[in-house]
Amino acid sequence: MNYFLGEDTSWADHGFAVCAVNYRGSTTFGRKFKEQIWGDVGHWELEDMAATRTWLVEQGIAIPNAIFLYGGSYGGFLTLLALGKQPELWAGGIGWVAGADEIATYEDSSAALKSFYAGLYGGTPAEKREQYIACSPITYAENVQAPVLIFQGRNDTRSPARQMELYEAKMKSLSKDIEIHWYEAGHTGMSKDQSIEFQEKMLLFVQRVLNERR
Repeated sequence: MNYFLGEDTSWADHGFAVCAVNYRGSTTFGRKFKEQIWGDVGHWELEDMAATRTWLVEQGIAIPNAIFLYGGSYGGFLTLLALGKQPELWAGGIGWVAGADEIATYEDSSAALKSFYAGLYGGTPAEKREQYIACSPITYAENVQAPVLIFQGRNDTRSPARQMELYEAKMKSLSKDIEIHWYEAGHTGMSKDQSIEFQEKMLLFVQRVLNERR
């Protein structure tokens, strides 16, 4: 059985094993667990994702060269970051309304979201520029080895379009395998038909990648 790191039950219906990671920075395990990533965005989350991968392989649940990442919003950001910082671990990745360039995202965000990012990073890009760069998936685009599939809303105010346009352009300039689907919506707001269409595209994407690896 192939293994897909994600959260949609339709994957299980198509023969994929599914695992959702409650990485550090999430809720349910107390304040220390949630706040551990503050000022060190992406580090502990990717460590937890890699540890989950190792465990699943050791348990015989996952096939090492057939493990995909899937995430939306912050999970999409981590998907793209992991593909660039841990390229040897993942067969492919799917990002939904993802973040890819933290400085551009900050610049195009509302005042409220700018405050959120300043709290998360311990300062603004003017104060913590190197940290924002170090935590941005676009910084590691050259390292990406696996195919990437992205779904992004043109009117998204939480994951603004410009930062993803920059990532798309960078990946294409490097001749990376990236497929992106833009749709007229915000951070949410897809229609039922779009949801079905995009689920089909994800399944076809994963099957294509797996067939190419055989």
